[in-house]
Amino acid sequence: MADTAAASLGLSEYLASASPALTGWGDETVLKRSIAILVIVALTLAHLRGIKFGVRVQNVLTIGTVLPIAALVVAGFSFGNGSLENLTSGGPARLDLGSWKTIGLSLMWITFAYTGWNASAYIGSEIREPERSFPFSLLLGTGLVMLLYFALNVLYVYAVPPAARDKTRE
Repeated sequence: MADTAAASLGLSEYLASASPALTGWGDETVLKRSIAILVIVALTLAHLRGIKFGVRVQNVLTIGTVLPIAALVVAGFSFGNGSLENLTSGGPARLDLGSWKTIGLSLMWITFAYTGWNASAYIGSEIREPERSFPFSLLLGTGLVMLLYFALNVLYVYAVPPAARDKTRE
């Protein structure tokens, strides 16, 4: 449940940033928390309607997340002006306090990206042939997330030359 709450709060932060008009309605913190609560209630109600409806909602949300990331990667490599030389160029890594903070923050987001890899186990009593389905869903889900995030990060390095990355650190 903590990952659902964190994801809902993250969604409310993104919505508030993307739609500044929303934050003009009063206390921004109350608004963000209200959005997060509404998301949790909506998902709870969807799953209370039954397994088939909950599965459809989950599939739509998953496809709505995976397809834009995959499209961004394909479009970035197809139409971008980056260079594969960016993958091999650059200087030595700095290991000062700022770098360690950046590494720690990055690991936090990576942890969120992989939260839910074991979510298949939550519905064990609801599926047929769990001895076959669990390993398949765990491997497929984790593998797909790894592939997408790896491709997205390679795209970032492809798109931004090392000199531009170094300027952002200054």
